[in-house]
Amino acid sequence: MKHKIERTKLNNGLTILTCSISHLQTVTLSFLIKKGSRHEPAELNGITHFIEHLVFKGTKNKNMKQIATELDLLGGDFNAYTSYENLTFLIRTI
Repeated sequence: MKHKIERTKLNNGLTILTCSISHLQTVTLSFLIKKGSRHEPAELNGITHFIEHLVFKGTKNKNMKQIATELDLLGGDFNAYTSYENLTFLIRTI
């Protein structure tokens, strides 16, 4: 089954890909940053993975437990990973 993927480029350079699959009742957001561990200078080895973990510290207004609880109430979860090429953040809800 083929799905139509739409590509939108914002004025700030951010590219957004959207795909609507009508028979699924879920929402998945994936934030992919094209800067993985291979882009790190030697003196900052591991910084991308460190930044990934900093994001999971929470915000000024909500700690990570509060954010996780709110996502859980929506039947959702979140995750992140660092690869050689990318830093990716995922949020899924049902």
